[in-house]
Amino acid sequence: MAMMASIGAASPEEFIRQGDGQVAVLRHHGLRDGMAIYDLGCGSGRTAMALHRSGWQGDYKGADIIKSLVAYLNEKCPGYEAVVHRKLTIAAPDVSQDMIFHWSVFTHLRPEECYLYMRDSFRALKPGGKLVFSFLEFEDENHRGIFRSQIKWFDRKGWSDTTDTFLHRDWIRFWARDIGFDDVAFTNGIDATHHPGFWQALVAMAKPVSLPLIFSTDSSHNPTCRTASLNSMEKTYVESPYFNLEKNRTGVSAGKHREMIGGLWDSVGALQLEFMISEGLKPKHKLLDIGCGAMRGGVQFVNYLDPQNYYGSDMNQPFLDAGYDIELMQAGLQQKLSRNNLVCNETFELPWPDGLFDYAIAQSVFTHLSLNRIRQCLVRTAPKMKPGGVFYATFFELPKDAASDQPVQHAPAGITTYDVQDPYHYSVSDFAHIIRGLPWHIRYIGDWNHPRGQRLIAFERLDEAQILDGNDERLLSVEEAGSLMPGANHYRAYVGPPDRFDFMSGTQFSLMFQCGLRENHHVLDFGAGSLRLGRLLLPYLRPGRYHAIEPNTWLIREGINHEIGQDAIDLKQPSFSSNDAFDCTVFGRKFDFVMAQSIVTHCAPALFQRLLNSFSDVLEDDGLILFSYCNTTSPIEYPEAKAWIYPACAHYTEDEVQTFIAKAGLVGCSVPWFHPGAKWFLAARSAHRLPNDHEAGLLRGAVLFDPQFAESRAQAAK
Repeated sequence: MAMMASIGAASPEEFIRQGDGQVAVLRHHGLRDGMAIYDLGCGSGRTAMALHRSGWQGDYKGADIIKSLVAYLNEKCPGYEAVVHRKLTIAAPDVSQDMIFHWSVFTHLRPEECYLYMRDSFRALKPGGKLVFSFLEFEDENHRGIFRSQIKWFDRKGWSDTTDTFLHRDWIRFWARDIGFDDVAFTNGIDATHHPGFWQALVAMAKPVSLPLIFSTDSSHNPTCRTASLNSMEKTYVESPYFNLEKNRTGVSAGKHREMIGGLWDSVGALQLEFMISEGLKPKHKLLDIGCGAMRGGVQFVNYLDPQNYYGSDMNQPFLDAGYDIELMQAGLQQKLSRNNLVCNETFELPWPDGLFDYAIAQSVFTHLSLNRIRQCLVRTAPKMKPGGVFYATFFELPKDAASDQPVQHAPAGITTYDVQDPYHYSVSDFAHIIRGLPWHIRYIGDWNHPRGQRLIAFERLDEAQILDGNDERLLSVEEAGSLMPGANHYRAYVGPPDRFDFMSGTQFSLMFQCGLRENHHVLDFGAGSLRLGRLLLPYLRPGRYHAIEPNTWLIREGINHEIGQDAIDLKQPSFSSNDAFDCTVFGRKFDFVMAQSIVTHCAPALFQRLLNSFSDVLEDDGLILFSYCNTTSPIEYPEAKAWIYPACAHYTEDEVQTFIAKAGLVGCSVPWFHPGAKWFLAARSAHRLPNDHEAGLLRGAVLFDPQFAESRAQAAK
């Protein structure tokens, strides 16, 4: 018990629990059998015994300054080695350790001593190896109690024979960068997402597989550069560690292909497939995976897609070999994919026919490329996409008000990005700049729950009709388009009579406002078209509150270009989906308001019911649905096979609408708000969210002093 208490365990049970938690942390950060690991400040073997209990097999070495604790560990863990070592170094040869870790060591050292241990850990780690340790920080209220206790002790005694050191994350980031570590990720002490809560804060960092150019500043503030090196490693500049092909080959030979392409194998692979399905990916589609690596996403996609519909490209042949020969084989999927569907090329010169792909994805690729390299990718990928195809790419986003030349830390993993050093950060406007003259349109998606905080952007391939010539109706001015017929090929006419475009904007917004809309609400604009309503909602709502579903992506693009502007999109961060399956769950959230103007008017009964069911799935408990429909006094029969009725309209009695609403678990009522060609209906989860008869009577929507809408004034007077 004394040996356990000496390292802070109040009981044998706590000793065991703490050790098991430490092993869980190590496994989360990549601990596997066969690794060489180093336990700095190993004490009496709390972690070592837990490793022993867990059945872990590998090369363990521990070091501590107290001889009796080391002897106890060696006695309890035969086969493990622990030594007494009092220098500020790691008692291990160069490039020998896969992982170095320590708990409550830096909490008792001066910052300079912490730095020296980190520096020597870098020496001892293999390329790709990790350093994991715990520390105290003032930002954590639970840690401040230690500081207050120390103050009381000094008040009483005037001295202390123990030290409790607090570190700041910025210090650790600086030390890591100065030494050469990357992938610095922090975890709060109470965070139990991936392992039991640790109480002290945790940080993990990796030694690069290859060491990129690192910038520093000399005493005269003139920029100088140096290349971090490891022993005899050749000093060469690489745009990213992924360009060091020989080092990548060595890592794959050592069985580390999963770690070398970023880890998070299961979670990020599944996330890619889940997202792409939400964006409309079907088994019949052909998918191009740029920078597919060892097929972290590829295994998921090959399993989902029809045979031979997955294609992958990467600059590292060993990664491709590991993906096909190891990952696909273990998953039993090699029969679904020809080896010829995987190509090795570092300049994005793809050997497949033009117009082949429906979708493309580059997960964690642009995060490691310079902007010119990204443009090269977009130039050479564009011909391979079908018109209307979509290329999704992840990136680290530069916050709007941040200086681009300064490092930026990204939640939740604490990864730091740079302007001219891997990993790179970019703004949406950077991408808008490099696609000028290319057949792409940008659609910002933003947060998609990536565990390292990478954002998502979609590049939509323009078709021939979208590459305008001098006779295209889309080139007409707003005034010229006013005379077009509804449905014409202009963003204002395609969604209805162009001379009513502004009216339909204002009347929808006014009705929503009268029904309680406020800037903090989350709104789903179903069938958003060319942002007829969105152009008013976006400036009004707070950032991230506007969500729109519109399968005709060119309408969204035209609405942004001619009504909103990209700056407003950057500021308000809306979310768009081109889903055409009447599935409102694509955004993964619930809404305070759902608007569907001129959608139900074209839905046959089965589709109408499916739409209401989907609305119900995403409606907040006190949310409100607003939709227009065409009213008739007698029911009309529609062919069962008919779902979308266009350009004609579907008509329903009010009783039929009430029946559909009830089947969706909702209640509803019509309101006399003026509509030039339909009627308005409201639906909610409970009647208290609907206006009573008197309040409904106040919702008139009359337009005064405009002859075009004189009918609204007459209707309001009734």
